[in-house]
Amino acid sequence: MRSDPALQTAVDAGEPLAGASTLCRFEQRMSREDAVRLHEALVEAFIASFERPPRRLVLDFNATDDPVHGMREGRFFHGSRPLLLSAPVHVLRRPATGGVPAPGQAKSVLELAALVHEASGKKVRVFDAFPYAAQSWRRRLRRVIVKAEYSRRGANPRYIVSSLKGAPQWLYDRVYCARGDMGNRIKEQQLDLFADRASCHAWWPNQYRLLLSALACTLCQCWLKNTQQC
Repeated sequence: MRSDPALQTAVDAGEPLAGASTLCRFEQRMSREDAVRLHEALVEAFIASFERPPRRLVLDFNATDDPVHGMREGRFFHGSRPLLLSAPVHVLRRPATGGVPAPGQAKSVLELAALVHEASGKKVRVFDAFPYAAQSWRRRLRRVIVKAEYSRRGANPRYIVSSLKGAPQWLYDRVYCARGDMGNRIKEQQLDLFADRASCHAWWPNQYRLLLSALACTLCQCWLKNTQQC
């Protein structure tokens, strides 16, 4: 790849680029100060992506497993897998809520969706919200949103608990479902942009590799945004 004309043209070079050994030596020189500067560049790029300050900004912090081998710094044992892992935290602008089991108050909504489906023969989605509290919650009510979906395949209900205000369908479609899409972005960064290739022994070179992947992800998102506007 170091002799690829396309890569040489991209960086305005007329000779073979640096090889893996050169890049590896460069990574080993990374320090905490270098990581801070790269983080600042990511934050500045994020701020610059808005034409005007958003009215509301929700950040989703999601730790993801990165299996390690050997005596790499920062590793820990994951008892439920079990593996030695590191757990880099990805921060994305994605609203998030959590899931809860089906409370009894949702039965009427599920029955309504079933009746409408039987009458129309089409897939039906009915949304509702109500306060709910388990006995162990000490009278602390939570807002539960239910999506009662019914089709020829049967019932497909979903339940979420949220402290956010808004219509139940809007919170489910625009807020809760966005959290699942956030997981897709992490997979893209790990599988397509090599965010899981943190195989250096020391901590800061691995952090540098992860930050390079984050910068590449930011570049791809900017490219997609500009392409969609064309």
